[in-house]
Amino acid sequence: MSFAVLILFALFINQINRLPLTRGAFSLKVTFWGFGVLGSVLLYGVSLGYFMDKLDAVTLEYQVNSALTTTLSVWPVYAYMALCGIWNASKDSGMLAKLVTRYFSIFFVSIIIGCAFILKFQYLAAFIIILIMRKQRAQRLPA
Repeated sequence: MSFAVLILFALFINQINRLPLTRGAFSLKVTFWGFGVLGSVLLYGVSLGYFMDKLDAVTLEYQVNSALTTTLSVWPVYAYMALCGIWNASKDSGMLAKLVTRYFSIFFVSIIIGCAFILKFQYLAAFIIILIMRKQRAQRLPA
């Protein structure tokens, strides 16, 4: 399942980049506090609850591993969207607000990197798909 989440993310990266959240269409307060803080807490709480439920139940080892890798593949997708949203929403803010929110949004970069260390092959597959898509798009565009 973790392969599917990251491959779907790679296939739909252009559509994800056009979402109002990632374009920074919302105010900085809504993006930072709503999507960045509250959304992250809810997502991480639900996904950890899902993982802990699999851990508590009498399940086979591969099901626990699957639950962990699935939650670790969903986190960076949301972290990417929240990071882009906060970064783009802070463009029109004052220098201090921009500095503070961008500093705290680096937390999402650490989530992406941390999950990449655990899910090396899934990230590699998603990265290769993105490279192939960019190469095909460059060949289709007239010079």
